[in-house]
Parts: sequence; structure tokens; C-alpha cells
Amino acid sequence: MGRNGKKFEEGKITPIEITKILETSSKNSVSAENVTNYINGDKMTDGQKASGVSDAIEGGLKAANPNMSDEEITSRFNKLIE
Repeated sequence: MGRNGKKFEEGKITPIEITKILETSSKNSVSAENVTNYINGDKMTDGQKASGVSDAIEGGLKAANPNMSDEEITSRFNKLIE
């Protein structure tokens, strides 16, 4: 996630979101490398599917922001990957 420091500086992700995304990814056997790859628009490694990585990121955003609506989570997700 180190390459995503720019996303943090741009306000596209918060420290708690980073933590929750990594926790959710770990629980779902998604590597941190592939989380970074997905966010940066790079190819997945180790046979992981982009859809699984996307689900893990979205799950982490939901865990970090339990009061956000699904639409707000989708907007947050889209801003993160742009």
C-alpha cells in the first residue's frame, strides 16, 4: 500500500480505511500487493481475480464507514480507484 500514499495525501483514503481494507483483504486471502495493483489499475498476480480484490476493497470501505450508504461507499470506491 506504500505506493498509495498519494491517494492518502489527496484525501481519497483515510488511515482507518487502509487498515480495514487490509484486514478485509487478509480475511479473504487477497494480497496487499493485489489491492495496490487494483487501485493503480495494474494486473492481478498469483491468479487472483480482480472481482475478488474489488469486493475486499469495498468490504474494507464499508467496515471503515459503517454509517455510509451503499451509494456513498460506491462513490468513495470510485474516487479511490480514479
